[in-house]
Amino acid sequence: MIFLHLWEAIPMKQPGILACTGAGGKTSLVQSLARQGQACHFPVILSTTTKMYYHQVERYTPVIAASYEDGAKQIGRRLQSGEIGAWFVSRAGEKCTGLPPGWLDKLAGDNPSCTLLVEADGARGRLVKAPAEYEPIVPAGTDITVGILNLQALEQPLNEAVAHRPEQVSLLLNKPLGTRLEPVDLVALAVHRQGIFQNSQGRKVLLLAGAEAVNCNLIKAVLQELHRWPSDICRCIIASGYDENMQPVEVYDV
Repeated sequence: MIFLHLWEAIPMKQPGILACTGAGGKTSLVQSLARQGQACHFPVILSTTTKMYYHQVERYTPVIAASYEDGAKQIGRRLQSGEIGAWFVSRAGEKCTGLPPGWLDKLAGDNPSCTLLVEADGARGRLVKAPAEYEPIVPAGTDITVGILNLQALEQPLNEAVAHRPEQVSLLLNKPLGTRLEPVDLVALAVHRQGIFQNSQGRKVLLLAGAEAVNCNLIKAVLQELHRWPSDICRCIIASGYDENMQPVEVYDV
């Protein structure tokens, strides 16, 4: 299947919470969904359960409020004026700290016509990761968890430049550090019970970013591996583009 934009590709049929986990495209996903949502007049609130760089959210003139009542009022005013509502509890230097997951659940209930876009873990700009025991931090009311891995990690050595927590990735894959990542490895990070969907809620959608720079045969190999492994992933999206310009290339029901 081919869709024009991400809102069509991700099976988010009604307002609610969309959480994203993994590595190699989470911020681009939420930025692109926010921009496309605003263009389609979808009310959108953006935040995180961890931290984001201020420069990643500065374009939204984010609300910084440590009180739920204060922050919710400011977000309400932003939404009424047609703006994207971005909210963080604090800012220290270049990092903004997001909202507790319980606040996000309450915010979704208080704004039933809105979609909340939530980054649920960090990856320090790497292309793949394996989560720590406490990650991701996903709100209980999440409708869809989008797990992201970047196809540009394929055929790259498993090291700190490519993987967040490479030692954890090595253990999960039973693969020595320094060896090259293969299609089967990306699939294992997606379907393993300690992989990127650990602690997730709602339906699971796998998004494979970075398609613009990867040989199509490698992408086909990943998809073939995905169909060989049992999982509860409902959809796989092949995506290209960066920042606010991420777009689906192809979409497969799994």
